[in-house]
Amino acid sequence: MKLNKKNLRFIIPILLFDIAIIATLLLVNIPRIIFYNPIFIIIIIAEIVIIDFFLHTLLSQYYKYKKRIFGEIIKFKITIYVLANFIITFILIIVIFIFINNNPGLNKAYDDLYTQIEDSYKTSLMEIEKIKGYLTDFVENKISVQKFLSDPDTLYLKAGNVILKQCDLKNKDEVLLKSRNQIDFFESSDFSCFAYNSKTICFIYNVDQHIINTKNKAFSILTSYRKIYSQKKTTPIYTSLALFIIFIPILYIQIYLLVKQINYITSPLYTLVSHMKKISSNVFEEIPLPKKRFDEFAFLIIQFNKMQKQLEHRTLLLKYQERYDTFKKVSSRFAHEIKNPLTPILLSCELIEKKYPYDDKFKTYLFNKISIIKQNVETIKENIGKFYSFSDVDSNLSNKVPVIDFFNNLKNYWNSDYININLQLPADDIYVAINQENFESCFNNLIINSYEAAISAQIKKVEILIKITTENEKIVILFSDNGPGVEDSISSSIFEPYFTTKESGSGIGLSIVKSTFESANGTLVFLGNNYLNSETYRGATFQIEIPAGK
Repeated sequence: MKLNKKNLRFIIPILLFDIAIIATLLLVNIPRIIFYNPIFIIIIIAEIVIIDFFLHTLLSQYYKYKKRIFGEIIKFKITIYVLANFIITFILIIVIFIFINNNPGLNKAYDDLYTQIEDSYKTSLMEIEKIKGYLTDFVENKISVQKFLSDPDTLYLKAGNVILKQCDLKNKDEVLLKSRNQIDFFESSDFSCFAYNSKTICFIYNVDQHIINTKNKAFSILTSYRKIYSQKKTTPIYTSLALFIIFIPILYIQIYLLVKQINYITSPLYTLVSHMKKISSNVFEEIPLPKKRFDEFAFLIIQFNKMQKQLEHRTLLLKYQERYDTFKKVSSRFAHEIKNPLTPILLSCELIEKKYPYDDKFKTYLFNKISIIKQNVETIKENIGKFYSFSDVDSNLSNKVPVIDFFNNLKNYWNSDYININLQLPADDIYVAINQENFESCFNNLIINSYEAAISAQIKKVEILIKITTENEKIVILFSDNGPGVEDSISSSIFEPYFTTKESGSGIGLSIVKSTFESANGTLVFLGNNYLNSETYRGATFQIEIPAGK
């Protein structure tokens, strides 16, 4: 790894942090023997490595946050929020623990309890010593034998070879064997006693078991307390270290899972932003829906894909509209420039026919050629008329056309041995807001196109379906036939001016039809071939939407 500026901004903070951790461990009063424990060393090294990875992740997110990289801002803020919560929790645990271990009032309560237990222990010892003093007085003849015999705690007494008081203790011999020329204390699970055995006198004296139990219990508690108290100074350190060792891996796992969850949340947003940037360059790509994801982001992606399709469609419409406006201006000027010389040509032809004085073979030839000229001039005038109708579509005033009457008349006009129009009309009469002549011209054009396409495919009779429905104050018209349909490779170009697949076609028929409907605030869309899934109408299907007349 090269030590460039980008890497140094990670290495330097991590090294400083590691040095601070090591210095803290050395300065804290931890027994040095721990540092010679290999398990402890391995745990510390593993912890430092985990912390370094965590710190690297946090720094990486911070630098991305500073650059305002999309998706990293929210990720860094949430990570800092969770980290702050963990650190606050950790500090609270340490503070509470230190408070408990260094609270004066609590320590005083512990010390008072210790004093009470110690006094109980000393009292038990004093009572035992008192009994021992009593027995010493007896041995030294300060107490008479008679008084000692009357003592209920005297279990066994022998003076010389005479047994003055007998007992049935099972371990009497064992007690006396262990006792020599001094008063010894004997303690067992059954009973406790003082015993003395010499040539002149031998006795066993009972000690109340309650005193012994109190002494033993107090001694046990004092021993445990001294162990706890001896470890009291180092316990906070060990506890803090244990909490640190346990806390850091849990924290890192939590942060890792959090980052993974944030990536799961922000990845669709990042994808959306990247596709939005492409839209500005007119690049429309559908976002694939993530598998096994059915949340708000999946819904957002679905809606974005729908919006993208609509935007792509509107972009194409705008593109065609610009081309249409340009063509409209050019065609109007072109038609005007061509039409001007046609009248003089016709007049000249008529003048030649009137003024030619001879009746010979050349006259027939001449008049034949003049007739050809006049026919071609009429053809040119007809095409110019189409140009004018294309450029002046918007100038026609709209009115209301009764749908049922209009299509019934259209059917009666076209139905023959070669063409059959089937109508599906609404029950109630409705109206469309369009100029009737333009409306009729549009459907005549569509019917002619269907007929010519069927003839080219050697279909003897053209079957045409016209289905009319209403939807949201609009008239929706489906126009479908049994022709060969439109090839997929040219389906996007059929509405462009001068585009044609016919040898003798002008290529402006569908352009005029589309512009006529659009000038009436309507639309004309090619839906595809066999759109209706019908055995009869397997050809091209067009959809017209046009406002309903009021």
